[in-house]
Amino acid sequence: MRSSRPSAVQFSAFLSLVFALGCPPGGGADGTETLTSGDPTCEPGTLNCPCREDQSCELGLLCASNICISDPQGTTTPGTTGTSTSATGTDATTEDTATDTSESTTTHDTHSADCDPDEGVQDNPSCQAPASFCDPDGACVDCSGIVCAALDPSTPACDLISGACVQCSAEDTSACGTVTPICDPLAQICVPCAEHSQCSTGACNLASGACFPPKVLWVDKAAAPGGCAEADGSEAKPYCEIQDAAQKIPKNDPTILRVRAAPSAYTSQVSIQEGRFIAIIRDAGVSPRLEVLGSSALTIAKGGFAFVDGFNIAGATQDRGIVCTEGTLWLDRSRLNSREEVGIDGNGCSLHVRRSLIARNSLGGIKQTNGGSVHVENSFIVNNGGFLSDVGGLSMIGANQVSVIYSTIAGNEAKVGLGSSLHCVTLQSASTVNSVLLAKPGASSISCSDMDIEYSLVDSDKYAQSTNTVVQALDPAWFVNPASNDYHVTPTAPFKMVALWLSGQPKVDYDGELRPTVDSSPDYAGADLRP
Repeated sequence: MRSSRPSAVQFSAFLSLVFALGCPPGGGADGTETLTSGDPTCEPGTLNCPCREDQSCELGLLCASNICISDPQGTTTPGTTGTSTSATGTDATTEDTATDTSESTTTHDTHSADCDPDEGVQDNPSCQAPASFCDPDGACVDCSGIVCAALDPSTPACDLISGACVQCSAEDTSACGTVTPICDPLAQICVPCAEHSQCSTGACNLASGACFPPKVLWVDKAAAPGGCAEADGSEAKPYCEIQDAAQKIPKNDPTILRVRAAPSAYTSQVSIQEGRFIAIIRDAGVSPRLEVLGSSALTIAKGGFAFVDGFNIAGATQDRGIVCTEGTLWLDRSRLNSREEVGIDGNGCSLHVRRSLIARNSLGGIKQTNGGSVHVENSFIVNNGGFLSDVGGLSMIGANQVSVIYSTIAGNEAKVGLGSSLHCVTLQSASTVNSVLLAKPGASSISCSDMDIEYSLVDSDKYAQSTNTVVQALDPAWFVNPASNDYHVTPTAPFKMVALWLSGQPKVDYDGELRPTVDSSPDYAGADLRP
């Protein structure tokens, strides 16, 4: 047991405490008399009460002058039970340890999973668009939270707007291959090229939908005034005639001829032989002139493929402009005019004329015989033929397939009894939609019993059905300058609301102006959309 008699140091500390509190021995803190052993409410051995008979006090108290006080040295902890412990002893350590244990305990996330990956990453029943995928952690996420290519190699691109995996996007065209090299920005699928401008090489094989490889031969007549002896087809040493380059191309080796306009016309006939795939493309947006005297300007042999873009083919010579015999011709954004024969003579040819002008060719615009196909789109076929010619605007005998869409065939003339705008015999499949078919006043415009004509402006009562608009005759005031082959429409032209634009039809007109592009929208008939 601890000694009940205080040491000198303890007693001195006690006295200092008592006097600091203003309480002399035997007095309370308020100066009143301290309770004594005679006071029944003061239990000996407790704080401020008399010490026990053996001069002891409760644990944590010190007996001084027969009064139990708090130990001034702070070496004991007041209490009635337990073992005395220092302030830095076991109790403090225990408290710290408890605190540490609390701080080191990990709080686990009790959030339940959104979905079960075992039920599928895609089409998971618990996930809804745009967060339609279930990731490995059980969270529903959009395509940015997964690897689309790992989920389905056919849809490797992520559309951040819809959150879906798609075949392609503006940022990711990795799924677009050789015959479908272009990403349709709206449908987000890979499609064939349909315009030369869609291809990075500047040329599209419009027959297959593949872009031409980057093999280019340059043609620039003005760059080689002294002749082409050193020409190699490079931009620095171009050929001076288109034919010089064309004859260098082997079979099955698709090649682009990039042709620069020169002050004078190119005058050598261009011949596309069997097995050649040649894109003849104007450079820098300026149309070169091809004027060949004494023979046709361009010939395509059986099995040859010619893709001509942006040319002026003219020349008053007693021969045809283009001759295509069981070959393939795509003529885009070009002018073929003033030949003293027929403009285009096709024999079993696959012929495509788009956004082009076929005008004032003495013996007719376009003739196709012995099978093949004809597709005319957004084009003007005007002022061709004469009263003795077998061909007016477009003549097709025995063709397999004919399609005329958004074209103006007007002011042409043929022999009496032949259709000045359209003449056809024995066609397997033929349609004309959203077009203008008008002959010269007094001439017969359409002679084509096999042709279906819809949503067009015509001058024949035979086609006065609900979708067509019939007028009695061509009015020159409807066009800007018909005498100069300019058949762009004027405000007085009754062409508005005649056509009906449908999905899949051309999105622009002859000049590249945007058509409605909303399904079943009324539109201008013919090649020109008046703004």
